[in-house]
Amino acid sequence: MSKGEKARLEIEPEWAYGKKGQPDAKIPPNTKLIFEVELVDID
Repeated sequence: MSKGEKARLEIEPEWAYGKKGQPDAKIPPNTKLIFEVELVDID
């Protein structure tokens, strides 16, 4: 990524919390995680 660039990351359940989910974070079982990130600065 370059400075100022945005990306969408989609993580399938088997690579995230899988069948158990993450109850403390209110993430149900078999949930795909989606993150939208922006690289603000790099040093």
